[in-house]
Amino acid sequence: MSEEKRLDMYGGILGGAVPLAVLIIGLVWLCLAERGGTQPFWACAWLALVIGLFFARKKEDYCLAAMRGIGDENGIVIITAWLFAGVFGQLMAAGGLVDGLLWMGMSTGAHGSIFVGLVFFASMLFALGTGTSTGTCIALTPVLYPAGYFLGADPAMLGLAILSGAAFGDNLSPIADTTIVSAYTQGATMKEVVRSRFPLSMSAAVMAMVIFLIFGNADQAAALPDIQKDFDPAGVLMLIALVVVVGSAMMGRHIIESLVYGNVCAAVIAVLTGHIKPTQIFGIPAQAGQSTGYIENGILSVVGPIIFAILILAVTQIMVECGIMKRILDFAHK
Repeated sequence: MSEEKRLDMYGGILGGAVPLAVLIIGLVWLCLAERGGTQPFWACAWLALVIGLFFARKKEDYCLAAMRGIGDENGIVIITAWLFAGVFGQLMAAGGLVDGLLWMGMSTGAHGSIFVGLVFFASMLFALGTGTSTGTCIALTPVLYPAGYFLGADPAMLGLAILSGAAFGDNLSPIADTTIVSAYTQGATMKEVVRSRFPLSMSAAVMAMVIFLIFGNADQAAALPDIQKDFDPAGVLMLIALVVVVGSAMMGRHIIESLVYGNVCAAVIAVLTGHIKPTQIFGIPAQAGQSTGYIENGILSVVGPIIFAILILAVTQIMVECGIMKRILDFAHK
């Protein structure tokens, strides 16, 4: 179909650009109002599709384009990968990965800047294993931050270490949503994405580690209270599941296949180490409405991003078929 016909179908330049404009305005508005988030963004994408329909000359073609976007092959792969990645993250956390990483850090007797470096390393590993930067910060900050304060670590550098490690894992982890989307929207394999990012991520990590080791000491260390608990070192074994996922993806296996192997490995290790019971992975709840286990919880954790992705796929396909996307790219090239 020629560009003129596509634009005519959607009501010209205005008709094709309206969904994009509504989406951007809504997202920016929510963010400036500090009300952003996956679920609030649903409404922006929904409004973009609805308002755009009234500017389309051929309503049926507009709707069919939206449906083609939702059914896009790459989009389906991304959504499916998120489902397995969500369960994997739940199993890794339930299997004691946090305790294992905390044990690594607390059992070394490190103080000051050395502890900041260990926190950065632990945060990197946890984010790599779970694929979530937010989850990393939520899981590690409540224990590592106060411990680091009393071990003579600079509070600002300690917070930066957790955030930096979380960003590193989210950027490089093969189960992170950003990595999955990057691979399948660019027509690349997971192996290619991880391999291309690895030198950049590691270079940034090395420079960050040097900074933490130099500037991580506090002016004055406080007395360490009894804040430690009996961290279980067996949680470190959960990193084997991470190695399985990364290794499988780097060998060229499909991301879904790699995640399945990782899920099974994580479940087996968590059960064998006694951190969870098989019925906690999947079981009949005592009361109606309660969760059936970690599989359900993991899927539930990614429902928000999945719904937003589905709506974005619809908006994007409309932009592509009406020719607006091509004009944007041509403008960017110039």
